[in-house]
Amino acid sequence: MIIACDVGLKRIGLATLTNGIVLPLEPIIRKNRNQAARDLREVLQMRGVNKLIVGLPLYQHTQDINSQNPQKESQQTSQNHTDSSNAKSGIDFIDSSLDSSTNPTSVRIKHFIGLLDCASMCCEVMYVNEDFSSIIALENLSHTTKSARKKSVKDGRLDSLAACEILRRYLKISDANP
Repeated sequence: MIIACDVGLKRIGLATLTNGIVLPLEPIIRKNRNQAARDLREVLQMRGVNKLIVGLPLYQHTQDINSQNPQKESQQTSQNHTDSSNAKSGIDFIDSSLDSSTNPTSVRIKHFIGLLDCASMCCEVMYVNEDFSSIIALENLSHTTKSARKKSVKDGRLDSLAACEILRRYLKISDANP
């Protein structure tokens, strides 16, 4: 069983692969780091996960997905995402030991994942580039109302959709590199 996660300061989005279909799971709302690690570890154990795919940012972003106007930001960053995707072909990665010491967000995420003690559960941890995954998730909600998009940010559904994107990237890369 594979689960992907999008680790944030307030929420952790989760996604899984079921019968070849990437599906979002209920996000974890963080009260504190230890509670969030305990809750995520419980999900991993309950589902018998043997591989955890974690999104790590390759670049620091200046945009904040929780901005006042998510739709406007999505439109503004959509072109940047397209340009960046073309310019950064091949930057997605699968690595269990990626040196992310220059990116404070990546350091924080790797520290949090270390709290899970995945080795004791025989759960392999792989890191995948998460750049723009939240923006893509937000664009996938463009057909919804503004209030529905805001609610999806607040309740963590957007984070789980971002985890779906992270899992899709992992599957795409792992299929290309057997």
